[in-house]
Amino acid sequence: MRELVDRNRSHPGDGLIGDLIREHAGQIDDTELVGIADLLLLGGFETTAHMLSFGSLLLMRHPDGAEMLLDPQQAPTVVEELLRYLTVVQTGVPRVAREDCVLGGQRVRRGERLACFLPSGNRDDRFTEPDVFDPHREKNPHLAFGHGIHYCLGAPLARAELRTALPLLFRRLPGIRPAVTEDQLALRSYAAVYALDSLPVTW
Repeated sequence: MRELVDRNRSHPGDGLIGDLIREHAGQIDDTELVGIADLLLLGGFETTAHMLSFGSLLLMRHPDGAEMLLDPQQAPTVVEELLRYLTVVQTGVPRVAREDCVLGGQRVRRGERLACFLPSGNRDDRFTEPDVFDPHREKNPHLAFGHGIHYCLGAPLARAELRTALPLLFRRLPGIRPAVTEDQLALRSYAAVYALDSLPVTW
C-alpha cells in the first residue's frame, strides 16, 4: 500500500487514491492514505470475497437454501441468514474504556481495551436455534455489519454483491459441490476476516 501511495504521489492515477491526492493533497498525509487504501481493500474486497466462498460452501451443503436463492423474492432472506450464520468479520474496532464500568456483568477498568466478538452476538439466544443455518429465518437482527454509528457504510453494496453473485453461481453451475472433505479445507482462522484460502469444487 505504501508503494501504491508513493506512486500516486508522484503520478496520481485515475483511481480513488489518485483522486484523493489530486483533491486533498495537502490535507491527507501518506500514513492516512495507506490506512484508507488498506481499509478499502479489507472492507470492500476481502469481506465480500470470503463471504462468497463461505456462502457458496454452506449453500452446497444446504441445497434448499441454494434453491431459495434463485428466487429473487427469497434471496434477501437467504443472504441475511448467511451474513448472520457465517459472520466473516470477527470483531469490530477495539475500544478503550474511558472510565471504570460494568459491562455484561464484567468489571471493566479505565484504560482497558475492549473488542466486540460479532459471531458471538450473532449466535445469541435471542435467535431461535442460533447454531442452525435456517434460510427461512424471517426475523434476523444480526450484527454482521456492526451496529449504531459504526455500522458498515458498504453494507448495501455487500448485500447487492451477494444477491447477485451467489444466485449466478448456482444457476450457471447446477450440482456444484465441494471436491474435498471438511477437514481438508484450508481455513485462515487468525485474521481480521475469517476466510477460506481455497475452495476446490467439482461440477
